[in-house]
Amino acid sequence: WVARLRAEPIGIAGARDAANGLTRRLPWRYVQEYLLRRLEKKFLQSLTKVDPAETVLIFWPDTPIRVLKAAKARGFFIAREMINSACATAKVILDDAYALNGLPATHIVTQKLADTETEELALYDAIFSPNDLVDHSLRQLGVDERKILRTSFGWDPDRFDEIAPRREADRPDVHYLFVGSIGVRKGVFDLLAAWEMAGRPG
Repeated sequence: WVARLRAEPIGIAGARDAANGLTRRLPWRYVQEYLLRRLEKKFLQSLTKVDPAETVLIFWPDTPIRVLKAAKARGFFIAREMINSACATAKVILDDAYALNGLPATHIVTQKLADTETEELALYDAIFSPNDLVDHSLRQLGVDERKILRTSFGWDPDRFDEIAPRREADRPDVHYLFVGSIGVRKGVFDLLAAWEMAGRPG
């Protein structure tokens, strides 16, 4: 279930959305609130048509706690995909990074968000974790080790064991690319400091 589909998904997984009529074409900011409410309603209705003993529900971050509690009350096994470390861990790291750069902590991870996510994580039967840092952040919050399921976004260092590292010659025309949002949260200040310390041309 998703809020809106613009095209049919590729692959074996089917998808259903809450959009209809104009809500498929209007800019997201105009229909977001309506579609998220509609998504919640349609998703909960769909749970009455499947057997909890034969169905696993996997949620993305920021699912409303009331939805999770409703699914649990009906006997479903619920799991969640983690992207980054838990918000409670991230908030401390971000607060420190902003302070180190003499900036007010204007990032998106508020104490309220961290508290809400911590409450949410306690409800899951399983949590998919993509790396050791996420594992550690979950353990810090008291998540049972048996609930943490290791997964990956595709990175496997063993695939690159036999590839020898290449060293670029000291050429001034070498280009380096940073992919991500420009800001403290993505470590751009650290990257620029490291670049200066490395003294590499480019």
